[in-house]
Formats: sequence, C-alpha cells, structure tokens
Amino acid sequence: MSYLICQILICLLIAALIGFLLGWFLRRLRCKRDSDELRGKLDVAESEQARLQARLRELEDERGRVQLGSLSQRVAAGPEVAPTATAMGLTSAVADAAEPEGLGVLGAADNNITKGPAQASTTLGATSFEIEEIEGIGKGFGQRLRNIGIATTGDLLQQCPTKGDSAAIARKISLDPDSVHRWVCAADLMRVAGLDKDYAELLVWTDVKTVQQLGNENPAGLAARAAAVNAKENRAREVPGTNVFADWVSSAKRLRVMLDD
Repeated sequence: MSYLICQILICLLIAALIGFLLGWFLRRLRCKRDSDELRGKLDVAESEQARLQARLRELEDERGRVQLGSLSQRVAAGPEVAPTATAMGLTSAVADAAEPEGLGVLGAADNNITKGPAQASTTLGATSFEIEEIEGIGKGFGQRLRNIGIATTGDLLQQCPTKGDSAAIARKISLDPDSVHRWVCAADLMRVAGLDKDYAELLVWTDVKTVQQLGNENPAGLAARAAAVNAKENRAREVPGTNVFADWVSSAKRLRVMLDD
C-alpha cells in the first residue's frame, strides 16, 4: 500500500515538473513572439519618423523659398504700395480721402507723401491676403472661416475690430477666443510692408499685437525682445536686424488704426 502511494506521489511530481517546464517554454515562446512583434512595430515607427523628418525638411525648405519670394516681391513693390480697397472692404475710406486736382487713382501713392503726416496716417497698408496665409490657419479652419464670410485677412480685420468680435467668431468656428484674437493681430501686422506671416506671429508673441503698438516701439529694443522670444519659441527662421525693425516701425506709423487695443 505504501509502495503504491509512493508511486502515485512520484507520478504527481513528474507531472508537475513536466507542467512547469511546458508552461515555462510556452511563456518564453509567447514573450519572444511579442518581442518580435514590438521590434517590428518599432522598426516601422522609426522608418515613418525618418520619412516624416525628411518631409518636414522639404516643407521647411519650400516655406523658406516662398517667404523669400514673397519678401522680394514686397521689397520690389516698395513701402508705399497703394492698397486694393475692394480686397480690404474699405473702398469708402479711400474715396473720402481728398485728391489734389489733376491726380487720378494711379497717383494715390504719391498723394500720401504730399499730403503730410496727418493724412498719411490713414493709409490702409498692403493688399489683404488669403485667410490661410495667417500662421496657424490651415485648410480646416480656413474653410470654417470662409463658410462665415471671412476669406481674406481684410475680411477678418473688418469683422473683428475688438476682442468681443473675435470671441464671437471663435464661437462660430468652435475655437478658443485667444487663438482667433492672435490671428486678428497677425492680420493687422501683415499690413506692414515686408512683414510676412512668420514675423507677424513672432511680434504677437513678443506682445506687439497691432500696427499702432508697433508704431510706438523702439526698433532696437523690439529687435532684442523679438530675438529673445524667438530663441525660446522658435516662431521665425531668423530674426532680422534692427534696420528692418526700424522700417516696420516707420511703416506702421503711417497705417490707419483698425483694431481696438
């Protein structure tokens, strides 16, 4: 009887040992399979990351070429390019300006010089741009804005002269009011000749949000502040020299105030 009990115990121990070894082996196989699967996913993710980085470099190079072309066109046009009144939705404001006898529409840019500082300050600035030109507005939000009648930067300025108006637009497109207000500020600053969307965004982050504020800035001080902000936020590829900021400040002083501080 005792011999039979010993045999049973031995069989149970052997079965337990076999079960343990089999379980260990199967778990190891499963861990190896999971490890191989994770390694494969990691390889795919690294490959995708490399592809996206290459695409990002291509987009940055393309943006640099576009910005350079845009800046070259604005410089070639000069700081006193006459605005397109219909694009800004402000034809009546231009029509009200007094015209010296013998000068037509083509002489408007010269009139701003001959009329003196008081009347030159009502200049509207550069022609408005497509709404997607503002940094941060892609196709999605661009279409939402177009659906409510805002297709250009001029339309945005006309509909959002105050923060309350910006908040109302934000509710319509399901976005936070601060983001819309930054777009409005950028649109206002882009009226300055030679000041593109990246530099407009940089100035907004430097707490210069309207052409009126820009016109009151010290160029050297503003250049230093903008450089410090860009080193932290990386909003522009590079920060221009003090002479460029001086040109922007000078141009801003001649532009009509369109936003309430």
